[in-house]
Amino acid sequence: MVHGPCGLANPNSPGMVKGKCTKRFPKDFSPHTSINKEGFPVYRRGDDGKSMKKNGIEIDN
Repeated sequence: MVHGPCGLANPNSPGMVKGKCTKRFPKDFSPHTSINKEGFPVYRRGDDGKSMKKNGIEIDN
């Protein structure tokens, strides 16, 4: 499953409020899964250069 597109690629997305994604996407890259200081998980997200198209918009990692 892929979130988006939102942000500059789709400013009329239902998840956008005041020009920002309410789901805090895109997430930061992280080499491993950890817990942040608020106690929420920060999942591993590697920058592997892969991309795909969703609704005609190129989405990359």
